[in-house]
Amino acid sequence: MQHLVPGNCPPTPLRDYLRAILPEEPAEVIAWMLARRQVKRGGARLSPTDVVCAGDALVCYLPKAALRRGEKARIPVLYEDARVLVAVKPQGLASRGADDPKGAPGTLELVARQTGCEGLRLCHRLDHNTGGVLLLAKDAQAEDALRRAFARHDVQKTYACLVVGTPQPAQATLRAYLRKDARAARVMVTDAPAPGALPIETGYRVLRAGEIALLEVRLVTGRTHQIRAHLAHVGHPVLGDDKYGDRAANRARGLRRQQLWATGLTLCPGPPLAYLDGRAFCARAPFMDYSG
Repeated sequence: MQHLVPGNCPPTPLRDYLRAILPEEPAEVIAWMLARRQVKRGGARLSPTDVVCAGDALVCYLPKAALRRGEKARIPVLYEDARVLVAVKPQGLASRGADDPKGAPGTLELVARQTGCEGLRLCHRLDHNTGGVLLLAKDAQAEDALRRAFARHDVQKTYACLVVGTPQPAQATLRAYLRKDARAARVMVTDAPAPGALPIETGYRVLRAGEIALLEVRLVTGRTHQIRAHLAHVGHPVLGDDKYGDRAANRARGLRRQQLWATGLTLCPGPPLAYLDGRAFCARAPFMDYSG
């Protein structure tokens, strides 16, 4: 596999860089590549601690099993017509390559390659470690209609997540204020208005109570990291989320990715996509049966 390190990538040790550009590969594949020095730059084999930099041209040799798996791996497509496509984004993959700090292909690029659709456009984003329903447009008019529908809150977004403890009451709409700290790459939630903070609303319903509860979440507003930060703020962090949750508890359960999944989108985009009004697209979260 040939790979060009993108121009915006900071100097990064090879072992970390491989994990970023090969998010779907098991840890043992990365370990195999590093132990056997299966990455070359300018014909020279690199060690795990060698630093790769923007503009480096790498040649990566993956084991045959990984290559066969990559040939078979496909991103599920829930729906496709002449104007829109609905895919299921895997966890550990950016919505688009431009959002990945290492420049690895994202869901947008992989779906375009898989389907042969040129000019696919992203209408919204999911966090890197959030999987689920992702809506793509095939032309500028469809993209504009869908973006306007999101802005009008005419797209209902539902999520499933596992959280620590069971919220009370069993169903509610949480309201607070969220301030983004771009430098720290995180957000802060407060109960009262604060400088730079925007109002947020997060609706939830308990699907299964317990020490680890399963929630259905409905976003009224859609701010950065809103679900994770808001639920952590009320004392029920998303399981597997190290940024806002309990890292030690996550590791004790062997979880390295947040248990958060975009399970559904219900559309009401209007013209020229009025034929999709009321149409719902759903993808079951892989952790629905997890009990802790």
